[in-house]
Formats: sequence, C-alpha cells, structure tokens
Amino acid sequence: MPASPNSRFLMAAMVLLLLFVAAYEAAVRWPGQPVLAAQPPNPAAPPDSTTVSEPSLTALASPAPTTPPVQTEHAPQRTPRPVFTRGNWWARRPRLLHRYVGTVGGQPATALLEWQNPDSVSGSFYLHRRGPGYRLSTPLPPAQHPVQRRGWVLAVDAYGWSGSSSEWRLHGKPGATLTGTWRGGPTGRFQPVMLREDYTNGVRLAIQTWWVHGNYTITDAHGRRYSAVPVVRYEFMHLPDPASVPPALRPILSPGPAGRRGLLLEGGDGDCITDQKLSVQLNDFGLFSYSYEEYCSIIGGAADERYRYALLDLRAGRWLTPMSQLIPDYQAGLARLLAHHLLYDDEYWLIRHDSTWRRQLTPYLRTRPDTLAATTRWLLANTPVSVGKSLLTGTGLEIADWRGNYIQAFPRETFTWFIPYAELRPLVRPGTPLARMLRARGLW
Repeated sequence: MPASPNSRFLMAAMVLLLLFVAAYEAAVRWPGQPVLAAQPPNPAAPPDSTTVSEPSLTALASPAPTTPPVQTEHAPQRTPRPVFTRGNWWARRPRLLHRYVGTVGGQPATALLEWQNPDSVSGSFYLHRRGPGYRLSTPLPPAQHPVQRRGWVLAVDAYGWSGSSSEWRLHGKPGATLTGTWRGGPTGRFQPVMLREDYTNGVRLAIQTWWVHGNYTITDAHGRRYSAVPVVRYEFMHLPDPASVPPALRPILSPGPAGRRGLLLEGGDGDCITDQKLSVQLNDFGLFSYSYEEYCSIIGGAADERYRYALLDLRAGRWLTPMSQLIPDYQAGLARLLAHHLLYDDEYWLIRHDSTWRRQLTPYLRTRPDTLAATTRWLLANTPVSVGKSLLTGTGLEIADWRGNYIQAFPRETFTWFIPYAELRPLVRPGTPLARMLRARGLW
C-alpha cells in the first residue's frame, strides 16, 4: 500500500532532525579538538580534597588546533614480519670451498680455492716453510685467447709484495687435482704445481647467502614509521658432511635455518644496508680460522666496517683465542716485532714519517738513543699491544689496529700488522695447537 503524503512529510522531518543532531555532535567532538583533561587540585583546598575546577566554556567551544594532538606514549610496534629469502637464483647456488695439498716448486704447499663455477675461481695458497701468502684469481681473458682457457690460468699476486705478476698455467680446469706450472714467480723459473684435493686435518665447506629485507618497519611513539632492517645479507657456512667434524662445532660451521634467521635479525642496524662476508683464512693441520667483514651502509649517511675473527681446534672441537697460543708475557716480545716492522717495512711508511708520531717518539730517544728500543717502549706505553683482535692465517698473525693511534689525521682508518710465523715462533706456547702446526710444517 503506498504511503500517504502526511507520512512522507513526517519521515522527511525525522531524517532532518537526525542530521541536525549528528552535526551538533560533530561540532562538539571534532577529532582534532584537544581532549579535556582534569585540572590539578586547587592549591587552597586540603591535600586530601578531590575538588576539581570546572572546565571553561571557552575550552568547550575552541576550534580544532592547527597542530596535531599530543599522542600518548606507547611501545614501538613492529609490523609486518620481515621477509626471509636466500637471494636470487645466482646467490642460492652454494659457493664451494676446496682445499688442496701437495707441492709447488717442490715445496710443501696448501691452496684454498672457492667457486660457483670452475671458470670463476678465487682463493689463496702458501708454502709451508717460507715465503708470503699468495692470492689466486681467474683473470679476464685477452681478446686473442679462447674463452675456454679462462679456467686453465690463475693469476698470482703476493700479499705485501710488489713484484711482477705471475700465473699458474694449469693442465685443466680445477677439479680433483691441480697440475701445471707456476710462471713468473719469485725464482724467475718455471715451477711445477702438483696439488690434490684433500681434507685430512681440515674440513670441507660451502658458503650460502641468506637475506632478510624490505618489510620490516617500526612505528615509534610519535606515529612515525621507518625501516629498521631494510636489507641484511649474510654468508653462512654449510657442512656437506656434518659427521666429519666434532658435534660441538657443527652448529658453528653449519647453523640451521632457525639459527640463520636469528642471526639475520640480530645483525641488522636501523636504516642500514648490511653485508656480512665470510673469508676462510686457515684450514690446515687441525686448525680452522675465518673472519667476518660486516659492511654497514647507512641510508643517507656514512658507511661503517666491522671485523670479527674466530679460531677453532678441529681435533678437540673447541674455540681457541690467539692469546691462548702465546706465552704468558708475550707483550714485550710482540711490541719489539711490531717496532721492527714499523721502522723498516714499506707498508708502514706513512706512520713512521708522520711528524706527530715522530714528536711523540723523541722523549723515548733521549733516554736511550736506540730507535728500535725507543719505538718498542713507545708502543708498550701508548698503544694496546695485544692479540685480542687478531687472526691466524696460513702464513702468520694479522693484528687489526687503528691508524688514529699513530696519525691524528686518520682517526677512524684501520690497518693490519702482519707477523710471519718464523718471527712469531719464540712467542708461541709449547704444546698448543699452534705449536703443533708449526712443528708439522718444519717451523719449530
């Protein structure tokens, strides 16, 4: 039955009345209006009085403020969960670490190589009894050479040595064996390379890359949202054969998925793109040492580098510290070794010719005009001569230091001291795993 004209008029009047009521409520309770708070108690009233002054009519009728209202403090909220990934297709492929033992030029040697494909090899090798460490890498092929020969030639560069470039000319791509000749080495003659893949007193490893990125944001107490961990990319070790190492070392050398996720979340800094790269330095004679280089690139700011070192005893299945491998009172002997390198090695030319450092050394020369003795005393008195931040490599001990300890113009720049094992041997404590390695290599 159709509605009558009178009923339609009443319904329209009711709708208008409801609209007026809603408009009134909106005018009184506008979201931008400050919330009415109870006034502090009247000072004239007794302390136990609960009398509160009435809010003024002006406050009730005040317009919405131009500034946003004060937000109530609350705990930061993380939303949503971070996204975990193992990277793109190329990063998901493990980087295989290979260990070779044998001879180079008739001398016992060890080589550590890594690759995803045999035509992109990098690594290092060292002679057990003498010489520096050497870097190995696949060179870019000259235009006249066929592409298939890239995996047969490895460029050789010595650490801390500025001699002419040399190369390993191999008979085939790296595999179970490395055979060929070393051309252009320090002797100037062709030297035979005869190495085989072997993990006796070592460990076989791979490196896998995992990421956490993107959707990890924080809302702070003022409602601002920002990314706490935009990108964190870590390289993790993986054991193809976990039974080959003691059980205590398996979580360290091959952390599981839950452990990797936890390390990724703990390792990231706010508003920072973090890369952590793994480098194995020693995998020989039952000792395993590696370093992590963490590079933090702050969004809209500067970058920062941090280094972490580790040393493991593969036979006993435990952590080691470089300090535990040296005699108790090693500091004076170590300072003398560092002083000798500071005075005579080209790597430290910038320090020993700095006017600030030479002025600091002058008072020590007055008491005893012996430059080596004075530099040793200055190091003991002015620098933290310690192996707390050091790394055992295939050829010696590396110690990280701040250049700002010597040159004021470079307060945050780092450099590395290097002590060959032949020099370090008098400071090595007998019966330690390091002493065991030096004896096996003919250096004890």
